[in-house]
Amino acid sequence: MKDVVGSPGTWCSLALRVSQFLCAGACFGAMATVDSSATNKFNGFRYLVVSMLVQFFWSFGLACVDAYALKTGTDFHTRGFVVPSTIVDWIMGVHTFGVASASAGLAVFFERDTELCTLTPMHSVCSNFKVAVILVFVTWSFIAASATSMFWLFASLD
Repeated sequence: MKDVVGSPGTWCSLALRVSQFLCAGACFGAMATVDSSATNKFNGFRYLVVSMLVQFFWSFGLACVDAYALKTGTDFHTRGFVVPSTIVDWIMGVHTFGVASASAGLAVFFERDTELCTLTPMHSVCSNFKVAVILVFVTWSFIAASATSMFWLFASLD
């Protein structure tokens, strides 16, 4: 079996997972500070909140697995761990990219098309939407990196 950068139980994997759950948590925090009536009107932003909450827990769980593997020297390069993790990572990656694209579309719609963000009460809400969209794309980039390394590991399994 090849040593794959970012495979479970390595420092690189731990860094990727920690980056994922920190960015997902920050994105969730940016959306949580927005008035719920502004978020609940638009399904794209509700989808963003739920998606980042799920991503936070998934990444946190795998970061704990990586920390455990680093501490004890346990090898998680088994088919029983790699196959489900690869599948869920790819599902989460596609899901997060869809969320990021939908949220970015809504943010652009509010900013440029409806000029809703120029209103005084909506100005702070729109800035939180923009921060959340940036953070969800950053989260997706980390997910894409870990999903790719998990796929490489899956392909190199005996």
